[in-house]
Amino acid sequence: MAMKWFTNYRFWAAAITGIVVFIVLTMPVGDSKEHSRATACLSNLKQLSQAMLLYENEQERLPQTSNWMDATLGYIKHADDESSPDWKIKCPGITTSQRESQNFGYAMKSKLGGINSTHVEKPETEALVFDSLLLAKNATTNQVAVPNFERHAGIQNAAYLDGHAKRLKQLR
Repeated sequence: MAMKWFTNYRFWAAAITGIVVFIVLTMPVGDSKEHSRATACLSNLKQLSQAMLLYENEQERLPQTSNWMDATLGYIKHADDESSPDWKIKCPGITTSQRESQNFGYAMKSKLGGINSTHVEKPETEALVFDSLLLAKNATTNQVAVPNFERHAGIQNAAYLDGHAKRLKQLR
């Protein structure tokens, strides 16, 4: 008789409900928003790199660094769904005021502009586009070391010449 609470479904339902409510109330909402922005950014970079590789497939070279965003915009699926045709090539982690201006937050590696990627020895290690402190449209640099780790709470996203994209954690 003393162990009846152990088999009582009401007791277990109340205990599980209490645990779920505790977890939901203690979850940090700000971190989940930033995580979703970082994930959207990673998706954008993946789409940008895929668009650049499609461009290369047709033109037999990667886009020139002077207009790489403009050249690849037509290869991005649904790029014209929003009022601004370049909404897919802006990092969702940049501030609202930056997003409204001509700031994008992505850069292309300069040395890859205009080349055929078949000439690159290890494309899986060569970052093609990545989060950057350089906010201008069509930004380029040979340094992936112009990261913006603050934008996504210690994470930088990058897309590589072989088409994969990944998150890079800041070394401390």
